[in-house]
Amino acid sequence: MYSCKCDMSRIYKFTNTLYKLRMTGAQLKKFMEWSAAYYNTFRPGDLTISFNPDIRAYNYDMFAGVNYEVNIANAPGSRIEILTWPDGVPVADDDAFDIAVNNYRANSQLLTPGEIFEADDMPTLLEMDVRGDIGGVRELIRDYIVNVKGGAISPKLRRKLAHHRE
Repeated sequence: MYSCKCDMSRIYKFTNTLYKLRMTGAQLKKFMEWSAAYYNTFRPGDLTISFNPDIRAYNYDMFAGVNYEVNIANAPGSRIEILTWPDGVPVADDDAFDIAVNNYRANSQLLTPGEIFEADDMPTLLEMDVRGDIGGVRELIRDYIVNVKGGAISPKLRRKLAHHRE
């Protein structure tokens, strides 16, 4: 059980803050494709999903507020096959998104030309240190635990996977 402020560094060890960025649907898909490169391309006969050893696990992002499918049988750069709004309407290239990312992701990949975007196609920085009154991501998590979860959380196993032997 985690209940005190000192435990926050055990849950989230970085002092990241949140940045608010605006990007288009085309930029969002490009960002998602960059993230999906974390997986190796699945080939017939593979027994498991594997990961690109050249990409650190912290460079894999998941996305909320949209529905999407990742097909890892496709080559990197063409894995996001379906990208829709929650109501099922396809995301258009010129749709606008305001997204929240930590300052590390914003400064290392999204607002620095070269890795994902070129200088003439960058997302727009709208706000740094979102919720600055509370602080960084660690403090946002603490605020959630205190104000939503009553001050403590306990890890719980949600689903038990069966192991089969042949």
